[in-house]
Amino acid sequence: MRRRIRFAIVLLVIGVGCFFALRAYTKSTAPNLPNAATLFQSVRPTLERSGVPLRLPTYIPAEGQRPAVKQYSPPSISATAPQPQPERGYLAILGYSPDCNGGNACRFGTISGGMKPSESIEESFEQTLSEQSQSSFQEHRSKEPLSRVKLANGIEGWFLPWICRHVCTDAQVSWDEYSYRYSVGVKLGDRASLIKMANSAIEAGGK
Repeated sequence: MRRRIRFAIVLLVIGVGCFFALRAYTKSTAPNLPNAATLFQSVRPTLERSGVPLRLPTYIPAEGQRPAVKQYSPPSISATAPQPQPERGYLAILGYSPDCNGGNACRFGTISGGMKPSESIEESFEQTLSEQSQSSFQEHRSKEPLSRVKLANGIEGWFLPWICRHVCTDAQVSWDEYSYRYSVGVKLGDRASLIKMANSAIEAGGK
């Protein structure tokens, strides 16, 4: 009898633990933008002219690392393809206005793809962090570190955390596919949401 009671208690503890683990996981990523599925329709023809296979996310986190508020309303976000486009690549700006050119005030995030450079993602991100650390402005940093991440289809990428000084940078996840390098970024974004965003782009492929 006692063994049965102990066994039941163990099962209860495991069940409660799984419940809270699942609950924590579901809260780890921000809600999706309402128009994420159609966001790139207007700029897709421009991006396709790059000749680089597109990786456009179907999940875009509606918020970065900001305190949760009741009755939160996701922002209205537009996608623009600034001109000129990068040589041998593409760039889409996600902005709070339809004419955002990537400035800090209007930029929500960025999506890019291009030919893979000789420099590794890790080297590129470490150089970025080194340059940022030389600024004389008082900084506010993400608590999440630069880290290697596992993505969909067995792809390995890197997460670059955001930093705020006179302006705030995008948190990014970058990865290589074949001879191309892709990146998704959101200002003040968190690691879990950026991984989910990158995975949605990988899984969507060229659709």
